[in-house]
Order: sequence, then C-alpha cells, then structure tokens
Amino acid sequence: MFPLTITVLTSEASLQEEVARGGGLLLLAVAPADENVERRIMPLLELLSDEYRGKVRFALADSRLIPAAAASFGLATVPGFVLYRDGEVVERSVGAAPRQILKVMINKHV
Repeated sequence: MFPLTITVLTSEASLQEEVARGGGLLLLAVAPADENVERRIMPLLELLSDEYRGKVRFALADSRLIPAAAASFGLATVPGFVLYRDGEVVERSVGAAPRQILKVMINKHV
C-alpha cells in the first residue's frame, strides 16, 4: 500500500492533470508500481515528502500503466525522477537516485 502523501498516477490523463496543476514544485517518480518500488522508492519519497511538506508535491507515474511516461520525459530508463516548477521541467535524474541527490535537485528550486 502506498502512502497517502504520494499521488500514484495510473493514466496519461491523471499524469497530465497533475503536471498541469502547477502551483510550485512537483517531484515525479517514473517507475512501475511494483514490490521493488514499494520497497525502495516509496520510502524515499515518503521521507522527502515529510521533509518538504507544504513546499513540494510528490507523485509516482506507474510506467506499467503509462508506458510512454518515461520517453515523454526524456528518461532513457526507469526509475527516473522529473522535477517540475509550475508545470515546467527544471531537473531530471535517471536511475534510482539516492535521497541526497534528490535533495540537491529540490533545494536548487525551493
């Protein structure tokens, strides 16, 4: 079960809607919503969401249900992370980035 602080996106429409919502920073993880993600990526996102509460929104685009998500964000592989400010891409990271790398990405734009 995924934490309530992380929005899980399961369709192209929900992905576009979340990005278009704007209103500050959004860190989008693009990965299949499977046991590996639940064990490795979601705890990382949950820690970051606690740390950046009210400053950054967090979402996971399920690449199994939205197969074009990785390609549309210029990610050669999943998992990957895309940071948006007001609906515009400001940073990307390919691979299972450690917490410190994601914090550096976020801190540049907070």
